[in-house]
Amino acid sequence: MPEKKNILKIILPLLILTAGIIAFRFMAARRHSPAKKAIVIHRALVKIIKIKRENRRVLIRETGIIHPRREVNISPQVSGRVVYTAPNLLAGYYFKKGDILFRIEAVDYKLAISRAQAEVAKMEYELAATRSKAQVARLEWLRQHKGRPLPTDSLALYGPQLKNSRAALLSAQAALKQAEINLRRTTITAPFNCRVKDEQIALGQYLQTNSKAATLIGTDYAEAVVPVPLSDLAWLRLPRNWRARRQGSRAEVRIRDGGRLISWPGRLIRSLSEVDQTGSMPRLIVEIPDPFNLLNPKSGRPALTMGMFADIIFKGKTAVGVYPIPVGALRDNNTVWLMNKEDKLRIIPVRISRRNRNEILISGGLKENERLIISNLAGAVDGMPLRLEDNGQL
Repeated sequence: MPEKKNILKIILPLLILTAGIIAFRFMAARRHSPAKKAIVIHRALVKIIKIKRENRRVLIRETGIIHPRREVNISPQVSGRVVYTAPNLLAGYYFKKGDILFRIEAVDYKLAISRAQAEVAKMEYELAATRSKAQVARLEWLRQHKGRPLPTDSLALYGPQLKNSRAALLSAQAALKQAEINLRRTTITAPFNCRVKDEQIALGQYLQTNSKAATLIGTDYAEAVVPVPLSDLAWLRLPRNWRARRQGSRAEVRIRDGGRLISWPGRLIRSLSEVDQTGSMPRLIVEIPDPFNLLNPKSGRPALTMGMFADIIFKGKTAVGVYPIPVGALRDNNTVWLMNKEDKLRIIPVRISRRNRNEILISGGLKENERLIISNLAGAVDGMPLRLEDNGQL
């Protein structure tokens, strides 16, 4: 018995160890190798647009101030009491060229004409009498001095007296013309089609010569003074003289009346010799025909008010073969982001032809139908993998 127990003590652990080894090998044989994990590449989401090559009319948008082209102070050239003023001679009313503004009492000037006429008649008589005396003296001289030439400036032949009489007559005639002119000047008329800006005149008032009676502004044209960046001048046609003014760039003058946008046609006609108050931008002049809407009153446009601000849109030259892109698509150092055929980021330098508030015109560095990225990227690096958002192509 003791021997059997010793044998069991030896055999039983061996059996258990053998069973464990067999079970381990069985389990190991059934265990599969772990599956390899796929490598995931993270691609940044972007929005793009296809680049198109175009010929684009350059529009330059600036703000200008409306001014009258003509503004004149009306002053009488003769003095006197005001005996008539036109009913329209009030601020805001209109006159056509040649309309009567006011009249000055003409009695004294009519009397001056009568005196001048009498003086002319007197001088004509004196000249005739002197000529008669000269003729008698000439005949007497020829009778006494046969064969001798007549002296030209002899007092005896009334040569100097004739010159004096002629001069006196010319002076009297000039005085008559001046008196007639002064009489006409008692009636003051509008020098051009105009609107009354202000007036300082009343019936019965005594006006001195050159005293201000009213201020008039022309109604045929107004002008807008527009500061424009120096870089934009190359895109505009600027006339060099008055004859060439019709060759200037067209413009549109806009104002807002409540929620309504009102526009007038205009044209660039010249530039001023001084820069604006900031000292950085040249000032251009835009001509605006019929600013008070007198020629087409049924259009419904209100009259332009002098001194008001207006938006000026210049229709400049055409930029040929450029690529318009949104302002936000231009990156640092004048570069853009493109998505190449491998859906990777390319950072490309470009050459800018012109930029404005809404878009930039690119003249070099891009090609037709390239994919321009218009969304933002954090940590953008050349070669970065990309993918389009849903509906990411505009």
